[in-house]
Amino acid sequence: MKKKKYKKRKDGRYATTVTIGRDIETGKPIKVFVYGHTIDELKNNVLEVKLKKKQGFSFSTVTFKEYREKWYEKKKLTFNKNSANTIEMYDNILKNYLSSIDYFKLKDITSHDIQKIITENKEKKRTCQNIKMVLNQIFKSAISERIIQFNPMDNVTIPKYKAKEKRPLTPDEDYLSEVADFSDMENAFIKLIKYFGLRREEALALTKNDFDFEKDLLHINKACAFAKGEPILKDTKNTESRFVPIPQNVKSFFIYYLSTIKFDMLFTRKDGSLLKSGTYQNMWKTIKRKMNKAGEPLGKKINDDLSAHIFRHNYACILMYAGIDMKERQYLLGHKDIKMTMNIYTHIEETKLESPQRLSDYFLTTSISTNTPQNTPKN
Repeated sequence: MKKKKYKKRKDGRYATTVTIGRDIETGKPIKVFVYGHTIDELKNNVLEVKLKKKQGFSFSTVTFKEYREKWYEKKKLTFNKNSANTIEMYDNILKNYLSSIDYFKLKDITSHDIQKIITENKEKKRTCQNIKMVLNQIFKSAISERIIQFNPMDNVTIPKYKAKEKRPLTPDEDYLSEVADFSDMENAFIKLIKYFGLRREEALALTKNDFDFEKDLLHINKACAFAKGEPILKDTKNTESRFVPIPQNVKSFFIYYLSTIKFDMLFTRKDGSLLKSGTYQNMWKTIKRKMNKAGEPLGKKINDDLSAHIFRHNYACILMYAGIDMKERQYLLGHKDIKMTMNIYTHIEETKLESPQRLSDYFLTTSISTNTPQNTPKN
């Protein structure tokens, strides 16, 4: 008998399918996906599915797949144009992580079945959190409709997830972001996240009309998110616009940059369309590579985890050291609730910046003050 070969997936797991019956209407075989971190684990999981089939376990009628598809159609009605990232997360979990229970009868799914999914993905702690959240919503909905009596998630354990600790720029990163040989577009992006504290999606959505060089203000009124790699313009995170002071040390650069670009948007591809996710990721990799290259002769380098948000966090640190009060920090950072400003940035008080005075110096020559015009009319 020919030995079956199993292919290894990109996520490191082995996968195969087991036929557990035929569709009554089409006659096509119904297959269940089975996974394992090793071939032996995969084979054991295949045997378990076959044993369930032999014992009369019902894989059809009111299956998990049938119910979750109907549930998801209703769930989509709660989303809006700002939900692109949320929709992408739901699509990812439903399509890529729950297929092994798709043809299980909804009422037959046990905590053991769910725990296996969690165990298979235990290294992806954030993903496990999302799996738990999505399944809880589905099972609670099924309970409310009296399709099932108990939530199998009640006895499932997920690995603990700890968000990455926020940090400011290191002295090397601060310096290299100034001297690296960036293109004009790369330089514009770095200056926006460093000196204006913009979120990545806010910077990518800027237009020429958002700059008011007479009043030295930048209008933040939209964001550019990615849905399945494609750019989508939406409202800012808190749905409200804000005006951020243009520091004098970068004003001349942006006057120059806006005069050189062909299109209204600051960040576009050659045809004028918004950057796709892959294009942005390539730009960020190039930015990091150029920073490290600039640091080689000096023995300086950046940390591997350097992200656009670290520049934003650095901006928050600068605001504090520049003596900007909490309420205005909330406004400049675009937080809807001041509690977010206080909670997220409480530990800044304990952050030891290399030269806090130097970091705050550039604010002395800007129009920033404790009465930043928060109701300035749009251009």
